[in-house]
Amino acid sequence: MAEAFKRLYNATLNESNLNDGEQTLLSGGNNKVIKSLSITSPDIDLTSTYLELDGKNIGNVDLKRGGTFNMEGHLIVPSTSTLKIKTSDWPRVATKVIGVSNDNDGYLHYYGYVEDSAGNAVSGINASSLVFDYQSHDTVGSLGYEAQIIDMMYLDTSSGGQNMYYIVHDDNSQQAYYYTRARPATASTTTGANTNQQFSYQNYRTFGLHDYRRTWWTSNGVPQNSLWVEMRSNGQMVAHPIYTYPTSFTLGGLGGANWGNVSTGHPSPYPTSSYPRGQVYNAMYCYIPSSGYTTMYIKNLLNGSFHEFVMNYQPQYGHGDFCLSVDHQADEWYIYMYTNYTTITQFKAPFSWTDMRTSSGAASSPSQTRNNHVFSDWAEVNALTVPYMISDFQASQFGTTAQGGVRFRVSNGDMVTMDKNGNELYRYSSDPAFGRSANTGKVWRHFGHPITSSEAQTYGLDEADLNITITGIEQT
Repeated sequence: MAEAFKRLYNATLNESNLNDGEQTLLSGGNNKVIKSLSITSPDIDLTSTYLELDGKNIGNVDLKRGGTFNMEGHLIVPSTSTLKIKTSDWPRVATKVIGVSNDNDGYLHYYGYVEDSAGNAVSGINASSLVFDYQSHDTVGSLGYEAQIIDMMYLDTSSGGQNMYYIVHDDNSQQAYYYTRARPATASTTTGANTNQQFSYQNYRTFGLHDYRRTWWTSNGVPQNSLWVEMRSNGQMVAHPIYTYPTSFTLGGLGGANWGNVSTGHPSPYPTSSYPRGQVYNAMYCYIPSSGYTTMYIKNLLNGSFHEFVMNYQPQYGHGDFCLSVDHQADEWYIYMYTNYTTITQFKAPFSWTDMRTSSGAASSPSQTRNNHVFSDWAEVNALTVPYMISDFQASQFGTTAQGGVRFRVSNGDMVTMDKNGNELYRYSSDPAFGRSANTGKVWRHFGHPITSSEAQTYGLDEADLNITITGIEQT
């Protein structure tokens, strides 16, 4: 039987080939002996791709963007065998990152960029909805509670001009809500009118910012849906519609019994003692009351549904944060809790993200009922060992990824990004787009969210190629 040295396979694969997780490279025909196999990934890192021969993994393809994987030798592929490339790096999820920082340059910063799978900033994108960089017009030293800021957002309105809105926590019982003048980071002037004006100051409450730029609430993803929210001591939910009232603390935006009104609030407990913990993640108002540190309450800001989750764990007393992170592709969601300096406890939700965000029967008028979930309801509870974290509530604030992971600060000031399986993906000492950061005692947080399919297509973010060449001997 004759043999011929030839190119056995040569193709460029993309999402049309790989979105189902595999592509057959060689199968059937004549017996073959592979002498050389080359794979190049010009667009993305490969972290979950491998070669499979007859159902057996014969080699992991771990590549940095632009790198090449080579395999040399004598791999026999009989006519009865099948060689495939298997991957979970597709479908590719394009991610936008929203960052906030009390930066080392003396200003507050609010910025956004597009992130690739290795944590790098994608260049060449000029969409203002995806790439932007704003800063406070006034130096941080002139702002109230400047060392205790835990969250912020930027908004430019026709009636109020350019402003930064921020909330602070004193690491005990006090929270405050401010706004101050802001501007694009490349500008020297602002249309904002006031410096460091306090909107609200409360003891034993939890505040949160619902930022339209970092929410699943995409059908209404416009500035009008930017809110500051608080639960009052009687369970009443109140909100400040920032776009409508950019320079005055006028309440509105939520209404009806599903949210709690003046006479009918939610079932207790309320966040009414020292160390109340609460923020808004993915349009969910989340809080842990000090009367029950091991239980979390979650309020859906879109439809008013209300949940109690028993956790049997509590954030480290005094400076432990938590976050709610969503894997939008897998339709899963997770709670991450700062349990101690080197441990984050992960809770995998007992039902899908679709069920969580669309449920509406959990807080009906007039009884203000809620869905109660016991500890055994969690699908998984995992203790994730992490590098030594910062022991300060402001500086140890958590962030999220678009795939259900968590971001956090470690003791040297680096930001670490971890996936939902507890694997560290990457870390950096300043953001890869603008170089924003913060010293170890100041807030610095990143929130990841999927880019809409239309935006991804416009900027080529859903395209990623894989070039594969196989040479060897084929019997003829």
